[in-house]
Amino acid sequence: MKFYKYCASGNDFVITNADRKEDRSALAKELCNRYEGIGADGFIVILPHEKYDFEWEFYNNDGSRAAMCGNGSRAAAHFAHHINKINPNMSFLTGAGIIKAKVNQDKVEVSLGKIKSVQNTFEELGKTWQLCNTGVPHLVHFCQNLDEFDTMLCQKMRQKYNANVNFVKILDENHLKVRTYERGVEDETLACGTGMGACFYLAFLNKKVQNKVKITPKSGEEVGFAYKNEELFFEGKVKYCFEANYNFFSLFLIPLFADDLKSGFGEEYYKLDIDQKRQIFFIKMNEMFDQSFKKIEQERAFIEAFFKDAYKTGFRTSNQINLEKLITIKNKYRIENLYDFAEYKKRIQKIPKSMGIAQALVESATGTSRFAREANNLFGEWTWGEKGLIPDLRHPDKKHKIKIFDSLQDSVDSYVLNLNRHFAYEKFRDARAKFESEGKEITGLEAIKTLDSYSERKGYYINLITKIIKRYNLEKYDTNSNNT
Repeated sequence: MKFYKYCASGNDFVITNADRKEDRSALAKELCNRYEGIGADGFIVILPHEKYDFEWEFYNNDGSRAAMCGNGSRAAAHFAHHINKINPNMSFLTGAGIIKAKVNQDKVEVSLGKIKSVQNTFEELGKTWQLCNTGVPHLVHFCQNLDEFDTMLCQKMRQKYNANVNFVKILDENHLKVRTYERGVEDETLACGTGMGACFYLAFLNKKVQNKVKITPKSGEEVGFAYKNEELFFEGKVKYCFEANYNFFSLFLIPLFADDLKSGFGEEYYKLDIDQKRQIFFIKMNEMFDQSFKKIEQERAFIEAFFKDAYKTGFRTSNQINLEKLITIKNKYRIENLYDFAEYKKRIQKIPKSMGIAQALVESATGTSRFAREANNLFGEWTWGEKGLIPDLRHPDKKHKIKIFDSLQDSVDSYVLNLNRHFAYEKFRDARAKFESEGKEITGLEAIKTLDSYSERKGYYINLITKIIKRYNLEKYDTNSNNT
């Protein structure tokens, strides 16, 4: 099966053509898995249709079907025009009805049609909500501060109302900011087209904004919405990422991913020339860091919600399950004081991707080293346990081994955790915290200066990583990593 990877406003999708309808739920779940598949927020199947330009099947990340997806519809239209050569002005059939789209190079505008339903406001869990169906049901809460966004609260509302949950802040009459918790993903996502549409429509209905606005989702990628002739229009850029083949029997992607993600990058990868390897290596490392950062975001959200509640109650009514989770996180990050909120915030943070990618490039020889291929170890991490590879040139007096990981993703997760908790990298954490206090994000070029304890080569190693970051312009990967 040939597939195409697309991104729109921070959401990513796997898209393919098919000639007939069938249940592809299991395939969708497999493809969207970010550990063992391609990795995506949704899977889109483009099907022929007698009346319209095409019909689609849309699957969420968990394999469940969805009638509509705003960003997915824009990605599908881009694919239909640029890959399938369909006229740039098109219409296609979704589970929520007919979608009209207009493609202009990398920009795509879609009409989400008429609003399906709007309910009156109501109070629940201390907040005011309104339910709006834009093809997908959305709960919307208008707030003064988007830091009010609470994952646990969103879970409760989503489970009760079977709807996505949105927090929206009105910046002015022409600009909104939105954060969304999506069903099917069961977490906050970087963007949600139908969710942003619901937020805009309710703000317009309540005369808080004009009929044409800009909206900034969590991804930071601004999009446009307009309401005219009783229809909701959504416009923004769509990015084609790559294409490859997926083999259902050996489960490998050619040429991008491994034939067995639990054994290095796979034989197809190692047949490529060095420039191709490097390009694919950067893409894969970027995606694996994104996965690590999602886990960090979840931990960070829990910590902030826990202490927010604890401060309100004077730490008198801590939920036992949440307290046990806090203890688990405390032990994971080696934090001495269970209630040291400042230390949690200091340690549970992202690291600059550019630095991590450059270090992995050097430590694993672009994924071709023995340690990468046999141990899924991309950073040369040591262990003194039983499970490990003995380095060929290890001194007879030394006892260390190269740690074996079950997957490449585990190696990346371990690297990030190592920087966030090991005493040797406190200098890095201090520098990162200083940048954060100034409202800035530490760059790879700044961060690597603090890692004089990472390698025995010290200054030489720092200079090498600095050159790698500059040579391959790796700091571009830092720009799509938002602050936690």
